[in-house]
Amino acid sequence: MLRIGHRLPCVLLLLAAPFAASCATKQTIRLDCVPKDVTIYVDKKPLDSVPNEIELRTDQPHTLFFRGKDYNPTMVVLDSVVGENGPALAPDNVCVELHFVKRTQELEIEIER
Repeated sequence: MLRIGHRLPCVLLLLAAPFAASCATKQTIRLDCVPKDVTIYVDKKPLDSVPNEIELRTDQPHTLFFRGKDYNPTMVVLDSVVGENGPALAPDNVCVELHFVKRTQELEIEIER
């Protein structure tokens, strides 16, 4: 009996491990500033559409990559930082970091002689 009692905490820990990941906190990231014709990649995985917001786990960093036919590619890294209320993603407002600049299709140069 004594040996089983010593192993019981280990067994309980192993049983609870799969549920520990589901306890991670999430943060809502606004994406309403992204043009609808841009593809968003979250941690290298493309989203099917451009949502107004996404929820990401705060216990790990994330990479957001934005690519569109008429726009210069842009990347934003969200770091997991420890705050007063636990981990949080920074920057907390992605739209402040994004500046979608349309590529010019034609470039005309005049040279005076």
